[in-house]
Parts: sequence; structure tokens; C-alpha cells
Amino acid sequence: MSCCHRLLNLPASILVTVMAVLVFSFGVAAQAPPPPPAGATAGQVFKNVMVLKDTPADQFIPAMQFMASSLGTTCDTCHMQGAPEKDDKDEKKAARKMMEMMFAINKMNFEGERNVTCYTCHVGSLRPGVTPPVAGDDAAAAHPERDKNAPAADAVFARYIQALGGEAAIRKTNSRVMHGQMEMANGIKTAMDVYAVAPNKRAAVVKFPDGESATVFDGERGFLTSRHGVRPVTGGELEAQQLDGDFYFSLRLKDIFPKTRVFGLEKVNGQPARLVVGVREGKPPVRLYFAEDSGLLVRMVRYVETPLGRNATQVDYADFRELNGAKVPFQWTIARPNGAFTVKLDKVEANAAVDEKRFVMPATPPGMGDGPPKHY
Repeated sequence: MSCCHRLLNLPASILVTVMAVLVFSFGVAAQAPPPPPAGATAGQVFKNVMVLKDTPADQFIPAMQFMASSLGTTCDTCHMQGAPEKDDKDEKKAARKMMEMMFAINKMNFEGERNVTCYTCHVGSLRPGVTPPVAGDDAAAAHPERDKNAPAADAVFARYIQALGGEAAIRKTNSRVMHGQMEMANGIKTAMDVYAVAPNKRAAVVKFPDGESATVFDGERGFLTSRHGVRPVTGGELEAQQLDGDFYFSLRLKDIFPKTRVFGLEKVNGQPARLVVGVREGKPPVRLYFAEDSGLLVRMVRYVETPLGRNATQVDYADFRELNGAKVPFQWTIARPNGAFTVKLDKVEANAAVDEKRFVMPATPPGMGDGPPKHY
């Protein structure tokens, strides 16, 4: 995974931010091949994998992401630049021992259930703490509590639809072309366009100085592209793209989440919001926060499953404006353990024509033959 910094030839100040937020989520690896065959393991697809060799191949890169985020570090802490399969670094050998220890703790104490992860001890630090913090430090967030007097999930969902303008108004639009900017936490901005077509196609295109980078879901497949190459998306990353690509997500909540749990009010950006947890068979839960005053969905927290723990992505929605009779967010912030960025839209066109080529995976990945990295 040490080739992340090669993705874009940007100035150093931009590169650090982009790498932390976007490229890291790409799961770039110098040895990463095209999508593995169904049922393939990490040991069959990647080089020199030992502890996680029996892990499904599409969970391997997310597992590396989880480990780096849990330790607050980057790929090259453990991996040799340009040769991540090599064992030249002691940190990589130590990481293997730590994974084995984690699996053993869970096996011996929790019947194999994953109650202890890398983050349990490291909590975002390369070296785990050994001394309790003094009073006044930020406390860990409390687990949500069930609310016996809370409305049913169906009622929360119905209020959300009405807050947007109602089902009829929502269905008046079958495509959106969105233009705006992506702003990093340090204030650096770059142009961004988003193309969405019903029922489930979506392409987000970021315009960097030396070329475009896109995250695309074509209704069935997901992939990521840059001027260097293309990486198909599988596993939990694909599940996230499916949620983002669902054009009528608000109208399909009951179908997407056949089981739900309603909790009490929590604060989202200082305002009370009702937490509804959506449950899907065999997939991590999704947390949905609906503003108590407006009924609008203001936050979604979803997870990507890995053998080491779950990678979280939090999306906050804001600046709702009416478009063709229904409200849509003109701003959203995507936050992960390794960084965050905010998308602010300047212009949104309803029912605009969108070229189908926007959703077609390149037959020949761009940049092939130009040198590593060749796959993402």
C-alpha cells in the first residue's frame, strides 16, 4: 500500500491532504491486481500474506486501512515503498504478531467474537497508552440507548419523505447533474461534479490539476479511476456505493433495511436527532440520524467489514434546498478515521441529460504501461 503518494503529481501541501482522505480510501497497493475471482483468498491474490491469507481477497485492503486508521499511521510505516510484499521492516513483523495476539484474545475470551481490535488498545496512536487520562480529557462516546417512547421507524421514515416534499415531488426528478467544489479540512479546494441517474447510477468526478479522478457505480458494478488506472470496487466498498447510488433512497428505506431499531435523541452538529439503526442480513448496520425539528436525514454512518474490525464512514448532510419540488442537500461532509472533506454545490440541474459513458468502466485502464501503480 506504499504507492498511495504516486496517485497524483500534486504540490506537497495538496498531496498530503488528498492522500489522507481520498487515495487512502482507494486502497491503492502496488501489488493489487484486477478484481479477484469469486471466493479467492488474500493469500491467493496478494504476495507474501501470512496471518490474513485465508481472508476473502476483497476484505484485505480494507483490513489494511482499518489497521492504519486504528494506529493513526500510514501504509509506509510497515511496507517498503514500491515493494509492500517485502519483510524488511520490523514494524511489519510486529503487526503480524499483534494480529495473531488479537485473534487469540478473542478466541480464548470471547468465543471467537471480535470484541477486541487494533483500535481497542491503540485508539489512533502508534503506541498504545498504558496510563489512564486525567480528568477533563474527552470521554468516549456512550452507546446509544433505546427509547421506549420513540416513534416507530416507519413513522420516522414517513416524516422524512414529507420533509423532502412528498413521494410525488421526489419522483418528478429522475436525474441530477451537480457542480461544486470539494473542500479539504485545511481549506484547499478543487472542482467536483456529480452525475446521478435513477434508479441507481452515480459518478462523482474530482478535477485535480493533472486530471480527473472518479468514483463510479453503474447500477451493478463500482470502480475508481484516475489518470494512472482503474480499480474495481468489491465487498463492503461496493455496498457503500450501492447506498450512495440509490436515487430514490428516501423512498426505499423500508426495502433496504428490513429490520430497524429506534434509539433516543443524540446531538448532530449541536442539534437533537433521532437515531434509527438499519439492519441488513449479513451486512454491518447503518446508523441514520433524522433531525428532530425538520425530520430530514442529517447524518449517515456506515461500515465496511474487515477481519480486523469495521471501517466507519460518516456522511453529514446540510444546506437543503428545493429543486423541482423536492429538497436535496447542497452540502455534505464525508469523514473517515483518516480525514474528512466537504462537498459544496454551486449548481444542480434536475432531469438533465447525462451521457451514459459517464458510467462505463474503461475497457483498457488509462495509464497502463506508464509505470506503477497500474491497478487500484
